[in-house]
Amino acid sequence: MKNVAMYKKVKSIVDENHLDALVLGGTYNIQYATGVHIPCAHAQTDLVMFAVFAVGKEPMVLVPKCWESVARQTCYFTNVRSYGLDNRPLEMATAALVDWCQPAKRIGTDDGNMSVTVNAQLAHAFERAGVTLVPCKSHISKARSIKTDEEVALLTAIAYKTDHVINGHFHHLSADRPKTASSISESLRIHSQERDIEISGYNACSRAVLGESLSKFWAYAPKYGFADCEMTKDNDTIVAHVLNTENGYWSNATRMAISSDRMSDEQERMYAALNQLRDLLLSSLRIGRKCSDIYHEMIEHSKKESLSLVNNIPLGFCVGVSPMEGPFLSPGEEQTVEASMVLVLNPVVKYGTYFYRSSDTVVIKEDGPEVVNWYKDWREPYLAILAL
Repeated sequence: MKNVAMYKKVKSIVDENHLDALVLGGTYNIQYATGVHIPCAHAQTDLVMFAVFAVGKEPMVLVPKCWESVARQTCYFTNVRSYGLDNRPLEMATAALVDWCQPAKRIGTDDGNMSVTVNAQLAHAFERAGVTLVPCKSHISKARSIKTDEEVALLTAIAYKTDHVINGHFHHLSADRPKTASSISESLRIHSQERDIEISGYNACSRAVLGESLSKFWAYAPKYGFADCEMTKDNDTIVAHVLNTENGYWSNATRMAISSDRMSDEQERMYAALNQLRDLLLSSLRIGRKCSDIYHEMIEHSKKESLSLVNNIPLGFCVGVSPMEGPFLSPGEEQTVEASMVLVLNPVVKYGTYFYRSSDTVVIKEDGPEVVNWYKDWREPYLAILAL
């Protein structure tokens, strides 16, 4: 079996909750626990797959027949089974799942990560089989948030390469500044491929927002992930946002450049605020601190220092098999900061009518957080060179 460390983490959920089996139906949870990554699974909601970790049996992944060959290529273990497709795929999958789980009587599920329809079907089928279902969503979420050494190494490498991607495009500002937002987005995609990372799959995107579009919090909505045709002008701020993936794990990066060889007064204030917020976040990310406490501390500090922090969004989140996952630096997050978490710090400030943002990927270590994606030191902006 590959990735024994991951298997041990999942098995500990079974042991700690005194389960006979653990059934996972959430796409990301299945990928995390088994390695099985089906990029189209989010779009084909009529098909379902499950991962089962039953006491005394080899772990098993159950997929529709059309996904079987892909699942076998990525699964950490060999037991991949398929169900046939007819007009009742959910019923077929549920029947095969219940049959495999026998004679288990106490089964954990990641119920909150499955659709209402799938949950209802499972609950009905297992009830008829005399099985007690135990909610385990929070347990698998906690396991996902604390990364193995292999996960930390991969996430660090992707974050660093994605930062290099954005820096690689911004380097063009020194010779070829006038660009449309859409052409910048395409350049970011090409730079990603040149560094052997992928912009593919359900969440992937590369996009640029510049100029007047910074006045919209989600510029170009509802076409998120796509860019407009406006052209960069002198003194424009350019925001590059890239979601890259490698081996099923993600980076989530946002960086800024100035289309000028110097910043305006507003841009100076904006960068100073983001730097101050970054430093405070880094000093606050101590092991054992509750994420909601860190959020409220940042809000109060921003008000005191007039930093114009946008306070209706999380200030950070974990990254892993999905580009945004818990815990979040948000007002309702009860989970605490733990060693080996990999977080994206994502404060957003507003000056005038414009929103500015720059994100940093950090690994939580025993002696504090470490920024891992500074190919360039982003405490200073990337400035265009107007005169050589």
